[in-house]
Amino acid sequence: MKAELLSNCFSNAFTEDKSTNTDFPYRTNHFINSLCFEPFIVESILSKLTPKCNTTPDGIPAIFLKRTCTSIALPLSIIFRNSYNQAVLPSFWKTALVKPLHKKGSRSDPNNYRPISLTSAVGKVMEKMVRKSIILFLDDFKLLSNSQYGFRSKMGTESQLLSYQSKLVTNYLSKQTTFSVYIDFRKAFDTVGTKKLLIKLERYGIRNHLLRWLENFLSNRTQRVIINGVMSEEKSVLSGVPQGSVLGPLLFLLFVNDIGDNFNSDYLLYADDLKIFSTDKSSIQRDLDSLSTWCENWQMSVAPNKCETIAFYHSKRGMDKDTKFTIGGATVPITSRIRDLGMFFTSDLSFSNHIDTVLRKAHQRVNIFFNVLRHAGFDTFIKCFIIYVRPLIEYGSIIFSPHSQRPGEIC
Repeated sequence: MKAELLSNCFSNAFTEDKSTNTDFPYRTNHFINSLCFEPFIVESILSKLTPKCNTTPDGIPAIFLKRTCTSIALPLSIIFRNSYNQAVLPSFWKTALVKPLHKKGSRSDPNNYRPISLTSAVGKVMEKMVRKSIILFLDDFKLLSNSQYGFRSKMGTESQLLSYQSKLVTNYLSKQTTFSVYIDFRKAFDTVGTKKLLIKLERYGIRNHLLRWLENFLSNRTQRVIINGVMSEEKSVLSGVPQGSVLGPLLFLLFVNDIGDNFNSDYLLYADDLKIFSTDKSSIQRDLDSLSTWCENWQMSVAPNKCETIAFYHSKRGMDKDTKFTIGGATVPITSRIRDLGMFFTSDLSFSNHIDTVLRKAHQRVNIFFNVLRHAGFDTFIKCFIIYVRPLIEYGSIIFSPHSQRPGEIC
């Protein structure tokens, strides 16, 4: 059965926590005292839900919660408060329905599918309240690394790309070559050890009731794959942060927050996307060795064949032939063009390649929609144009000047 086959494939990504004795220093002496679950806060969150009839393990869609927000705010606040105080969550809140999404390649290969987890809408409401309290605490004491841009307010892809390009252009104008190594982790979100994560959470000031609640939140989770209404057998989730949850991304950020503590080079993170860059090749190699040690301690793994190295040089001679970086004993492949958060960077820091790619995609979509116009009518064409084509054209024409050939010419 397809559902069972994919369920077994997704379960293979989980890992068993081998040790809980990993040393990790306390990052703060402060801790979160208490959380507030007042009815008016619950009602406010419910009223802002997207009114969709989504599939959930408990059969309660978001549209129902939104339309009954006033009447159910009080009973839900009582449930949330008791759940927090007793550190117990309903089993439905810890169950996920997984829908497979095809990525690329053969559709008959289960490894070519990405799991999309659907979790309880009610549970997510409480998660939002818990997440807000944790975020405020982390921000107050500046506990999150400034190099992490993923899943953070006011720190998106554009902010990281601007910061990154600023460094590249500065080095270029100083006639220095910048070496960048892009790191790809294997199943990063699925391989986080629960016990190791709890150790780090405590060191970041998440203790007492909240830590016990999060331990229950992370423990005894299950998932079932659903395809065309057919569900697989229930499988235990042995590791990882809960995908499809509100808290999952934040917990992952805390798990990898210390990854660059011993780096000498510059580095930037976007969730699990890591790049290390410097004008000093030996510094980067030392940092890659440090990364290997970190991965060994925290049971994360890097896929060296999916990592890439690129040199942004100020002259036309290109990268030295003897330039080689290794991680875990494997050599990192070298490239002259790389995709970074939707942008295409080339070794000569020209954006003509990126502009050509954006325009080519725009032309392809425009051709598709002209066919739609011919067969479906003008009204359908206009709707499709607004949704798909206009954002792509604006992205290509507003962010970068069509005449931008060298660094520093961003509009």
